[in-house]
Amino acid sequence: FASWIQLQVRKLKKIQQKRMSGIRITVNYHFDMSEAQLQAECFMWTWNTYPHLRRLFFHPHNEGRKTVKKAVMDRSGGVVPGIPDFVFLSPPMGIEFKIPGEKQNEDQKKVEEVWVKAGIPYHVVMSVEQYIDIIEGVYGKKG
Repeated sequence: FASWIQLQVRKLKKIQQKRMSGIRITVNYHFDMSEAQLQAECFMWTWNTYPHLRRLFFHPHNEGRKTVKKAVMDRSGGVVPGIPDFVFLSPPMGIEFKIPGEKQNEDQKKVEEVWVKAGIPYHVVMSVEQYIDIIEGVYGKKG
């Protein structure tokens, strides 16, 4: 898995170099990615491109299979279903990753509704390119 991530980071660096030179490109290789791979690529790109954001954005681990006991403990401990995959603290923003063909569940839709009503941007992202556009729009291009 680590070598896969390194390969993807190299791809992202090439994409970023082309974008910095003014070349507009569209990345289509995301269609064979899992949601976890898309999320990992975006995390590594942000971590490496915007070091000042380290520890100001994170993934709240609120998914996966659980026993009933663990689910009850999580819920009583403050785990909220539907929280987006990435939470940015400054400025506040939520990003939910979905691969093409997937849709948000009801908890995710409710969180999006509440966040947007509170004025917190919320994005459903389906590609690395889309993610980069959002992050560069918020934090500016790095280069």
